[in-house]
Amino acid sequence: MMLSLCLQGSWRACVSLVVGGAPAEEELMGALQLAVQQPQRRLFTLLSRAAVESTIHDLGNPKAKRPKDLPMFYEVMETAKLLLDAGEDVPCELMAFVLKFQMLQVKASDEHRRAGRQVRQTRRTYLP
Repeated sequence: MMLSLCLQGSWRACVSLVVGGAPAEEELMGALQLAVQQPQRRLFTLLSRAAVESTIHDLGNPKAKRPKDLPMFYEVMETAKLLLDAGEDVPCELMAFVLKFQMLQVKASDEHRRAGRQVRQTRRTYLP
C-alpha cells in the first residue's frame, strides 16, 4: 500500500491510496514511487508500510534516546510497537491513529519549510 499526500494552498491534503494485487501492478507502483521521490516533487510525501513500521520502531521504543522536540501524539507509536514486537498485526483503529500521526508530521514539516522560505524571501526584500 502506498499513500501520497499533496500539499497545496494553505494546507490541504490530497490522500491517494494505491494498492497492487498483481505483479504488473507492483511494478507500476514501484515506478510511481520513484517518480514521487524525485526532488522536483517536494510537495508529495510517500508513506509506505515499511516506512511506517520503521517510524514505529524508532519512536515507539520507550528506552531509546528520543529527539528533544517530540511530535504530538507520539504515544500511539509505543502501543503499535508493543504489538509488532509481540508478532501481532496492528489493528485498523490503531493504524488509523498512526497514519494520522504521520500526516501531522508531514504537515508540521511542510509548515516549517514554508516558514523558512518566507524568512528567506523577507531577507532578500530588506537586504540592499
